Amino acid sequence: MADYAEQELTSIFKIKIKLINVPLEEVIIPDQNYEETSILTSSKRIDNLIASATNQSRSAVKQLVESSAVKRNWVALLPKQLSSSILPGDYISVRHFGRFQFVVEEGETKRGKHRLRLKLWRTKKRG
Repeated sequence: MADYAEQELTSIFKIKIKLINVPLEEVIIPDQNYEETSILTSSKRIDNLIASATNQSRSAVKQLVESSAVKRNWVALLPKQLSSSILPGDYISVRHFGRFQFVVEEGETKRGKHRLRLKLWRTKKRG
C-alpha cells in the first residue's frame, strides 16, 4: 500500500510533493506542551469562558472578537456568536494569548458556578 501511495500521490492542489518512507523508530512525535486547568464561570457562554480563561473583562473579549482576534474551531468568531454556549471538544484561539480546549464540565459548585476543565496552550513570549 505504501508503494502505491508513493507512486500516485504526487501533488496536493498545485504543489508538487514527494513521499518518503520513514521507519517507525524515526518518526518524530510532537511535544504536547499544554497544561490542564480548571476554571469557575457563572455560565458556559463563550464570552464568559474566554474572559475567565484570559483574565479579561467581557467587554475586552468583545473588542477582541470585533477585531477578528478570536477563533472557535479555527473559524473567526462573530460578535453575535458570543452568547452561544461552548461544547466539549471546542477549541478557542485568542491572538496574543494562546489556545484552549474545553474538555469537560466537572460539575457545579454550591453557589451555582460551573467548574470547567480546559487544556491550555499559551503563546510563547518573544524576546
